[in-house]
Amino acid sequence: YGQADKGYMDPETGELTYQFNVPGLATGTDFSLVVTAEGYAYAWGSNQYGQVGQNQLRTKQYDVFKPVQSGSGPMDRIVSVAAGDTFALAASQDGYVWAWGQNISGSLGLNIDTSSIGSYPTPQRVRGADGTGYLGDERTGKVIKVFAFGNSAAALTEKGELYVWGGNEFDRLGARRGKLNYGYPQKVPGLNH
Repeated sequence: YGQADKGYMDPETGELTYQFNVPGLATGTDFSLVVTAEGYAYAWGSNQYGQVGQNQLRTKQYDVFKPVQSGSGPMDRIVSVAAGDTFALAASQDGYVWAWGQNISGSLGLNIDTSSIGSYPTPQRVRGADGTGYLGDERTGKVIKVFAFGNSAAALTEKGELYVWGGNEFDRLGARRGKLNYGYPQKVPGLNH
């Protein structure tokens, strides 16, 4: 699903040479994303639900790396990326978490009805642990790493706390609240420093 548009073609071999130093990589269903050493997020592959983060759904597939667009330009100052089935996450240097793509079971953490399925091709800031504010604010501390699987998401803070949201089939998120889905982050009990 892709070639780099930040590379150059070797005239002797015809091979594409990449120009990225990539400390982080994530793959979802039919799409992938990376974070570069310079803190930029790039994605490619299927954009059916906006998971490539291009502020639009018109283009269904990208076969080249595309900078994830924040609405005001390329996302930068990114420290961690993650990919679920059809959504993506990024943690920024300021500690906030951004989500885009398809919201299923609350996977984007936007505090909207978890039975509502929608596509968000522009990154949205993940809501705070009580559904207000934002994850990564002074109440939770900065997020340093994000994780995703299927329609579930998680974030680790600088305080050593783990927050989870999205699909909770078989209580896999560990929030111990007995709900099938979480539309905004829940702190996992017992995982503090």
